[in-house]
Amino acid sequence: MGDGIMKKTKIFGIAILILAIVVAGVGVAADLAKKGDGAFASRLAEARAAVETVNANAKAVKNVAAMDKKIAAAETKLDEAAEAARQALDGANALDAAIASGASGDADVDALRAALEKLGEGSAAARAFEKTFNLDSAALSEALDGVDGGVADLTALADEKELALYQALVDDSFAAVSGAESAVDGARESAEKIWSLIGQSAELEAATVTGQPECADVDACRAALQSLLARAEEMDAYRAQMDQWRKEADAAAAEASKASVSAMDRMVIALADNFIGVLFTAALLLILALVLLFLSDAFRRQWTKNPVFSVGMALIVMLIFQTYALGFGQGSVGAWAKFWFDNTFNVLRANTSVGMIALGMTLVIITGGIDLAVGSTLAGVGTILMTLIDTGEHGVLVRLGITGTPAFAIGIVLALISGMVIGGLIGLLVTKGRVPPFIVTLGVMNVVRSVAQYFTKSYTPTVPKEFEAIANTMVLGQRPMTILYWLVLAVIFYLVMKNTAFGRHVYAVGSNERTTRLSGINTDRVKRWVYAVNGLVVAVAAVSQLSRLGGMDVASAGSGYELDAIAAVVVGGTAMSGGRGSIIGTVLGVLIIGIMNNLLILLGVDSFLTDAFKGAIVVAAVLMQRKEANA
Repeated sequence: MGDGIMKKTKIFGIAILILAIVVAGVGVAADLAKKGDGAFASRLAEARAAVETVNANAKAVKNVAAMDKKIAAAETKLDEAAEAARQALDGANALDAAIASGASGDADVDALRAALEKLGEGSAAARAFEKTFNLDSAALSEALDGVDGGVADLTALADEKELALYQALVDDSFAAVSGAESAVDGARESAEKIWSLIGQSAELEAATVTGQPECADVDACRAALQSLLARAEEMDAYRAQMDQWRKEADAAAAEASKASVSAMDRMVIALADNFIGVLFTAALLLILALVLLFLSDAFRRQWTKNPVFSVGMALIVMLIFQTYALGFGQGSVGAWAKFWFDNTFNVLRANTSVGMIALGMTLVIITGGIDLAVGSTLAGVGTILMTLIDTGEHGVLVRLGITGTPAFAIGIVLALISGMVIGGLIGLLVTKGRVPPFIVTLGVMNVVRSVAQYFTKSYTPTVPKEFEAIANTMVLGQRPMTILYWLVLAVIFYLVMKNTAFGRHVYAVGSNERTTRLSGINTDRVKRWVYAVNGLVVAVAAVSQLSRLGGMDVASAGSGYELDAIAAVVVGGTAMSGGRGSIIGTVLGVLIIGIMNNLLILLGVDSFLTDAFKGAIVVAAVLMQRKEANA
């Protein structure tokens, strides 16, 4: 780096250092000042009041549009009410004529009237016959009296049904009129809300709601219809009133929209409410200043030559973004630190299964291979383990009389062996069958999950509660066991890849398989062991996840883990072409992917887009690797 650039870098670093000190000082001063009753506290109160006013005004402006819609709807209702009232009255007149002609439009009423007419005629003829022939029969007289009583009852029923027809017309008219009244009143309430939001008081005249008319007879129905029509015509006066509401609300909203919060007000509130955020920002500026002042040249060298260093810097940036997304509204540094730690701890715990799988995937990719079956393998191993330790009637070990810890130990051992067998089979097909890893693992992915679903289609295995202690044992108020298992595996893998012949052989196979084979190393055996180890690690992840969750849905368990693991490995600096990569880089990559998922949730990004971001990251990482290789 030239002297001129170095000098400018130091000057820039000094400027940022001063800015960091100023930001920290201002934040501390603001936090102390807001707790007193001095000028800053008064200014803060004014700023908050200004914000409240602006927010209320903004709501008022939004409500104007809503009120306009309600007024338009009310005007439509008024038209409908008047029309409905007129039609109802016309309908009553038409019904009078129809009933008089014996065609009311109601089949029951017309049938009753026709029957009554015939009965009346028959009764009259019988009485004339009795009188003509001077018949003195008590039975006949009683029968005729009964007929006359029935005629009277049927007449009352016919009158009742006719009244119901008129009542229906009244009800329809009332529904239209009362609907118009309610619409007008709704517009009034909306206008009053606008006035309230902008700090004005206004009492607007409410529409009087008409009571439900109940007709005692036809004449009463006719009177009710006349009254409803008069009310519908009377309500037309509300049009001018609502138009006045609209004009006044528009004027008030136009005036309210002019209010705004100054930049100074926003800064005062930000300083008062985000003390922790201000200090965090100051700390970041301080770190940047130190890098520019003391580490600029070394930083540049590490960034260009050390992939782990650049991945670590990327992780720090992701953590910074996550911190700002979480916010700083916890009130104290201690509360904020606990909130931040709990969130980060949960992110780590949720990603331990992917983290374990990524360790084995690192070895596979370093050799130039790939394993798309890790998710299905996890589901298959989980199914085997659940079936073994199930305490129900389908449990394998319980039918042999083995329960508790011995059953758990046997189940875990067999699960690990099964994972290793699946991985070894993949390795055998790749090396002996000379089938590309992509095709082999794609096929195994479908086979393993399908078989697992087949054996569990008739029942769902249950996991004993005691088994969950493997992952959920409490330590200092937290459940760190799965994280510890992952870290222990990472240390083992790091030591193996760094200090053993097997690790060197893995790198050699990925760098140049032909040269490695000519040097006397059995490259096929190395590959078989790599896939077997990967299967073993997937099995460990299955045990961990099963104990953490207390169960496993075979259809969806492990789904998408292959993409997460590959993304973590590639982001961690492992070359997809093979021969280059590190366990530390993979661990950092897992953290980056986990924090990215959490960040997307915090930012409210749709869950369907999560995989899109992961895929974009993988593609970008591979493109960067190719660029570095060609440089």
